[in-house]
Amino acid sequence: MKKGLEECFLLVHKIMNKFFFQKGFSLTEALVAVVISTIVMGATYTIYSNFQGTFVRQINHNNMKQEARFALHVLQLDAKMAGYKHPDSEIGDVQIPVKVLNDDGTEVTDDTEYGESVSFCFDEEYISGYDSDDNPIIGNRRKLIKYELQIPYSPLTKKTILKKKVWNTTSCDPNSADTTVDQNWEPVAQFFDTFGIRLRSKHIDFEIQLQSKDEKVTETYTASAYMRNLNFGGKTYYAYDEEDLNEDRTAVLEFTGSMQVTCANDIKRDIQLSSFVTDDEVIVLHQGEKVGTSDIDRTHNELRFEAEKPPVIDGLPGVSHSDMRLKLTTVASETSLPPGLVAKSGFIDANSNNVGDAGEWDGSLTISGTLNNTDTSYTFNSDGYQEFNIRLKADLDTNCQSQGWENQNEAYKDYKIRVMKYDAPQFSDINLHTWEPKGFTYGDQNYESRGAQSRWGGPNYDLTEDGRSFYIQQNLASPAFLVSTDQYDSFVLKGMVCSGGYPDCNPTMDVGLDDDMLGFAVGYQRPSVVQKKWPDGKIRACAGIDYESLNGTEGFNSNDLRDSLSSTDIAEWNSLTDDEKNEWWGEPADLTYDMYLWSWWAAQGNGSAIILHHFKGYEFDHNRNCGYNEGSYLSHANMSPLMGWSTPNDSTIENFNEDGYNRLFRRWDNTRPTNTGERACWNKKKSFSRISYNPGSTHSGNGCGNKGRKTGIKNTVTLTYHPNKFRANVENKPDIASSLSQKFTAFDLRFDSSGDLHDHTNSSFPFTENSTGSDISLPDDSDVPDALKTEGFKRFQRGSVAIASFSQPDNRYSNIQIARLPRYIPSKNATNKPMPKAQNLYYYMDEDYFTINRIYGLLSKSYDPQGEHLELLVQHDGSSDSCTEIGTVSGDLAEDGTVKTQSVDGSTRTMNCRLSGTWRATTAVWANNSELPNIGEMYDTKNKDSYSGARATVETTEGGKIYVFSDGSFRYETLPDGFDDGQPHQDSFYYAVQTQDTSNSRISDIKKVYIGFNIGNTAPTGVSFKDEGGTVITDINNFKFAEDDDKELVIGEIFVSNTQEPDTHDFVRFNLGEVPDDDQWKDNDHESRFRIDQKDEKFYLVLNDDSDIRWSNLPENDKFFSVRIIATDLRGNQLATTQRVFVEQVECSETAMENVKVYKTKAAMTLEGYIQGKEGEKVYRRQTVPLTANQLDEAIITFEFEENDVQPSVKVAEQTVEVDGEDVIIGMLSNRCKSTQDYINRQQLWSDS
Repeated sequence: MKKGLEECFLLVHKIMNKFFFQKGFSLTEALVAVVISTIVMGATYTIYSNFQGTFVRQINHNNMKQEARFALHVLQLDAKMAGYKHPDSEIGDVQIPVKVLNDDGTEVTDDTEYGESVSFCFDEEYISGYDSDDNPIIGNRRKLIKYELQIPYSPLTKKTILKKKVWNTTSCDPNSADTTVDQNWEPVAQFFDTFGIRLRSKHIDFEIQLQSKDEKVTETYTASAYMRNLNFGGKTYYAYDEEDLNEDRTAVLEFTGSMQVTCANDIKRDIQLSSFVTDDEVIVLHQGEKVGTSDIDRTHNELRFEAEKPPVIDGLPGVSHSDMRLKLTTVASETSLPPGLVAKSGFIDANSNNVGDAGEWDGSLTISGTLNNTDTSYTFNSDGYQEFNIRLKADLDTNCQSQGWENQNEAYKDYKIRVMKYDAPQFSDINLHTWEPKGFTYGDQNYESRGAQSRWGGPNYDLTEDGRSFYIQQNLASPAFLVSTDQYDSFVLKGMVCSGGYPDCNPTMDVGLDDDMLGFAVGYQRPSVVQKKWPDGKIRACAGIDYESLNGTEGFNSNDLRDSLSSTDIAEWNSLTDDEKNEWWGEPADLTYDMYLWSWWAAQGNGSAIILHHFKGYEFDHNRNCGYNEGSYLSHANMSPLMGWSTPNDSTIENFNEDGYNRLFRRWDNTRPTNTGERACWNKKKSFSRISYNPGSTHSGNGCGNKGRKTGIKNTVTLTYHPNKFRANVENKPDIASSLSQKFTAFDLRFDSSGDLHDHTNSSFPFTENSTGSDISLPDDSDVPDALKTEGFKRFQRGSVAIASFSQPDNRYSNIQIARLPRYIPSKNATNKPMPKAQNLYYYMDEDYFTINRIYGLLSKSYDPQGEHLELLVQHDGSSDSCTEIGTVSGDLAEDGTVKTQSVDGSTRTMNCRLSGTWRATTAVWANNSELPNIGEMYDTKNKDSYSGARATVETTEGGKIYVFSDGSFRYETLPDGFDDGQPHQDSFYYAVQTQDTSNSRISDIKKVYIGFNIGNTAPTGVSFKDEGGTVITDINNFKFAEDDDKELVIGEIFVSNTQEPDTHDFVRFNLGEVPDDDQWKDNDHESRFRIDQKDEKFYLVLNDDSDIRWSNLPENDKFFSVRIIATDLRGNQLATTQRVFVEQVECSETAMENVKVYKTKAAMTLEGYIQGKEGEKVYRRQTVPLTANQLDEAIITFEFEENDVQPSVKVAEQTVEVDGEDVIIGMLSNRCKSTQDYINRQQLWSDS
């Protein structure tokens, strides 16, 4: 370039010389000169322009840097002030010290993301005026400052100006009524391209990008600030009353509200007070029960309330936990403890003086003692309870910088203790459709492969439609259980158990009765796996086999497993893939036992046995059948001794003890009932003894090969189960007419007040009560699980109830009913001693069926809460031999004399004849029970022929004569006048029951026996409903309950109208069944959701399970649960109908929260809004939660409206959800109306993804 310039200047020099020395120029020369001059001038201008551009850019760059420095400086200053509260401030803490928003106004929630606007809130001083001496008066006020990018002016659209707006505020909310503009938007800095803000706990990062005015230069600047005035601890929960919103905080969230620790530097922490350990504000206890104490026979743990100290405060000055003390006490003026209970504040006895000294209080309080047992100590209401109010006070003191203890704050919460008057309920029929098959029914010989013949027959688990009768016929090489879905602490169960094919228990079989086991389990916890049911409703013999794990292992053959199936199932099995075969048998069975099992053996060697087993974590080993070597009868190792078929020696029992098994009780007997001879079996002649479920069974032929054909016996079994008692009573009558009836106690095990276990039966038949009891020795070896030893086994455990079957059962269980007892049962001689329960009874009778048998007789629905045998009371007619003993049976009893008088149905009824003792009669004849107009074996078709025993003659309300027998059976001796006209009639008489321990005079209320005589034979055509108040529900959509209703809610009464059951004088009872698979509402079926309770003549649908009832979770057009109702009239005619019970949404419209706002940063989250109170009043609520890193955050607002019994709450909480296989944290808004509800998710507010 330099060379080119030199040449250019030489050329110009030549031209100039020529200009001066020549007289003129040619045109060519002139043009050349002009061109060259232009080039020189252009080059010169370019040089100048470049120098000038560089200078301007440098100025613009400097200006841009200055704008950035100034902007970051201002932002850092305000950030460092964020959250500052002036010491003299009277408006509380700074609620929203900092907030970062996206451009769309949403709040930034991730500390890795940048927002586009930021606001700071803090207090500042200002001159509020001057005093009389013209000295300035310094005041303080709260400022809210917001920074964001805005456009310079219209019509420009790009935001390049950083502006700020300033408000005077108390709430740090620009939209609040208490906030006024102090300074409208004013520029802070210019030349912005982007403005980014990121929060990291107490740190705030600024990242700004500026662009020069000529858009030639773009640079990014960053800065950070530590927001020293933000003071985060653990999660704290604030709530405010409207009246003192701008003053000290007041707890609205009871016991989860605000208590503060304040020291010289005005650092504050909220104290979180935890609720009562059960989270129940109403604590239900029972009259006379023992609460807490160290006694082993307590029925309820001590009531324990707890509070917690606030988080430790670090810094100068700091407040450690040793500088805080917290005492929980009752407020005497607002507390009324139930009689017998004492409240005690908890303390740590550091100086071992047994006194709670200052500084030793631990923030807890316990209530314990024995509730008074007498009715006169209480004022029970019409619902049978009295409520006592308990007000607790949490008192917090602090010792700041060793300046002495000062009271910091107090919080209060009310609880209610509801003491229930002792009462026991009526029996409720069990819906066996809701019970679940469990266990492992492995077996080589089964009805699938061998067909429904002989003892191999089926089906397994055959239930009647109304769920009241259960029949099992299957060869079981391992025990099978039908298990209740409910669990019980205390109950009485009663029902009929019939084994064998004669006279009318079960279908006739060629072989009949085997030497099998039946029984019951209580306190049942495991096995837990429900067996698979196939599409035909049956359970395959090897259901639950762990095929996937066993296939291919040594000793296991999949072909042997396949061969246990029917030919149809084998064909299906052969077509399955390997994965399908793994799933085909259902979930692998749980092989672990946890229960108390009563095994009842007809034949254990040359006798019979009743054995009570205790399993606690014993795991069985499947080693035979179902793919293993076939032919061996039992499928699991040690199954024979562990079920009681054989008797292990002491050494074997010790080994079993170590594995989690103990034999608690064994009763063995080889005495056959009188007049029954011996069993026709060469090595088991004394089996089927008087304690078996088939006492006195013989055979139609000789030898054991014909195992008891035509030998079915009906047993009435009653189980009584308390935490300290397990008792079983049995009543039966051997088939042979000349044999006596039997009533005996199978076992009666009780824990005493020290937790020692005793057998309370005498050793001789019928094993009557031994009040002292004999010790039951429990294992004590160190290798035995604690739950089997004396130290760990002090009470019978809570659990399910189960029907147990094993070997080759041919059993039917009918009329199974249960009463859930109160947690505490008074003793038999207490001032409020428990009376036996009886209930109204209803029967169909006519000239052909005029004798009701004992199974469904007057004792069929009665029980004693303490488990005693019952005796019958009636009012005899005063004629000769109207309360007497007939026949030749010795030891029977008919006692004449007034026992009980009571007004019933408007008249005085006197029970003056007590019937008890043994009896004999021809009571059974073969009959096809499907043709009887009844509900399962109700009638004695021999009409109590040749009866010997106690008998009463009773006059009915219509003038007839009834014979009542000591076993509860009865028959017409003389019909009332006109009852032989072929028309329907009704009749009745009355009865009561008394316990066998007559010295305690424990007698039931007098109840009515209703007879519908010769009524019509039409089935019910429909069912109707009434609400709890008795009003008929005409719109089925109004048969409903609220989504927040609790278990035990009475939804309504079920009945049939006159048009739905036109039979004159008929009576209809109701049970629940299973919704059929082809029903249109099958998908809405929840089998255990409801139950039916009977009270006298009325039946009520009751909410039995209140879990997972949420209106919003139900299908859009199916806001209901379906229920199968079986209506059965007195003649056994049935209607099965599926009804809908609708779920009502609880909206909380009267207490809704409006204008809900959520402010969320990494530093804190604030939730606010207005709750609509009584008479439309709107109450403002706010809650702020300082947040901590690496935790899910939550804020709740709650308010109490006692007059509406609601506690509306709004919650904002983070949740972790899985999206495409990855965990994502979202913020969810939810609400509820009552503290008893679960929160219902309403709207997702944010997400980190």
